[in-house]
Amino acid sequence: MSLLWVDGELVDKREAAVHPCDHGFLYGDGVRIGWRFSQGQAVFLPEHIEDLLAAAAEQELPLPYSRDEIREAVANTIAANGRPSGYGHIIVTRGMGGFGPDPRKLDPHLLIWAEEYWPFPPELVQGGLHAAIATVPAHDPRLLGNPYLVRAKITALKQGCLEAVLSNRLGEICGTTEGALFFRQGAEWYFPATQIADPHARMAIDWFQRNGYPLISCPVQHGRLFDAEEAVLVGASAGVVPIVRIQGREVGNGQPGATTRQLQGWWRQQVHGE
Repeated sequence: MSLLWVDGELVDKREAAVHPCDHGFLYGDGVRIGWRFSQGQAVFLPEHIEDLLAAAAEQELPLPYSRDEIREAVANTIAANGRPSGYGHIIVTRGMGGFGPDPRKLDPHLLIWAEEYWPFPPELVQGGLHAAIATVPAHDPRLLGNPYLVRAKITALKQGCLEAVLSNRLGEICGTTEGALFFRQGAEWYFPATQIADPHARMAIDWFQRNGYPLISCPVQHGRLFDAEEAVLVGASAGVVPIVRIQGREVGNGQPGATTRQLQGWWRQQVHGE
């Protein structure tokens, strides 16, 4: 049995429900952040909560709970489910209202869950993913209504891939369906600037800089990936996963690179203490 934290109460997932007039359901009007937990503790939780607050402020969506209350709710959700490690979401919806988009006089709802979830099987985490390129509108993974992520995943699956590199209407890389993208050409690593980095990706940026790897952040056309010698996605849901083929073309020699392996080892130590 899985338990969800819903507005202060732990509810059996099978019995949890969203009202059809909740604006999160009607309009995708809400925000969300994904987070990972290990050894019964949420990883980078203060940073994730700050991301949630920032996204809510941008949407002028008042949060019904304080930082400390959210931290306590996350801890209670992890403990109630009894899983040592996994992945969760914190979701805030605008709340129940009329059929129109008017956001006034609505009471926001907050939901938290902690599940066992890995988007890719272990053999691909080690051996590397094949990815397709999918064109999407402007991308903000913190917003609740993101149907284009599903469309991007469908594009990838139709090409026999489990992941998609997201490209905006200008052809610029804006992440992947499961995280932020880093890639290497020659000695230089690139972090496309038109993507939003979660705390795991921001920690990876810090790792590159501390270890002396040149890291350039700028808008990048997706066509440059065809000359990449290493590529890796980083995010809370997937962790650190190499990408070894993009749009049918091998990345480098088609094997995870040495720097990617080092980054994976660092992430496992940070998250799992291995």
